[in-house]
Amino acid sequence: IKDLKGLENKTKKIKECLSFNELFNGRFMKKYTKYDDFGDFVAGSKLILEDTTVITEEIFKAIPDKEFDEYISKTTDFKSWAHMREVAVKVYLGL
Repeated sequence: IKDLKGLENKTKKIKECLSFNELFNGRFMKKYTKYDDFGDFVAGSKLILEDTTVITEEIFKAIPDKEFDEYISKTTDFKSWAHMREVAVKVYLGL
């Protein structure tokens, strides 16, 4: 159990430190979505107001959580944004 807590803490730190493009790199996006990169994936949701595929933290935070979860569950095999992030971290760590 102690090892699991340690892994959870490391996973949380990784999520906080990595950029979207590092965590959701082209290889991940091509394997798990129909998009080549994270910016195109988010833009494809039609949930951002800006006409851009460069997704900043500010732009991303403005996306409604519920609608983004619905988009992810409809367009990928993931249940939610949290599930997608969890898998991305595991892939990044090689787990």
